[in-house]
Amino acid sequence: MQITETIKNFDLNERVEHFGQTAVDNYTETSDRVIDVVVDANKKVVDVVVENVTKVSDAVDTRLADRSFVDRLPTAEEAGKAYMDIVERAADFNRDMNRRVVDMLPVGA
Repeated sequence: MQITETIKNFDLNERVEHFGQTAVDNYTETSDRVIDVVVDANKKVVDVVVENVTKVSDAVDTRLADRSFVDRLPTAEEAGKAYMDIVERAADFNRDMNRRVVDMLPVGA
């Protein structure tokens, strides 16, 4: 009689669904944190590179200034901004893809 009562009170489907939802939530949160760390690390690297390239180019007298193509080259700041735009778009794409994958999982259905 005791075993039968235990089996009746043990809702396996409910526990599996709860476990699945917890796993999905943890995956989504962890994935977002990892993406944030990658974006932040890239921002820091770009900031350092832009700062140092600007210092070096300001300190060094280059003979490129009289060349006609130089005005078409991006500055270090422009190149860094363009790079970070790509990084942020890639991060947004990754977040969106992760959410779509999670939405396809049968958890909570």
